Amino acid sequence: MLIRHTKELVPVRVLETLPTDVLRRTGGLPSEKWGSDHLAIACELGFVGE
Repeated sequence: MLIRHTKELVPVRVLETLPTDVLRRTGGLPSEKWGSDHLAIACELGFVGE
């Protein structure tokens, strides 16, 4: 995994996670509906000024 942080590189969009209220109602992860506690994380990055 590569994480690069500069003032010029900013997040444009992020992949949504499961809603917090759903996690509270189901008791968190893993659950009967979601059998894994591994979540994908992703974002689209852009350069400031472009």
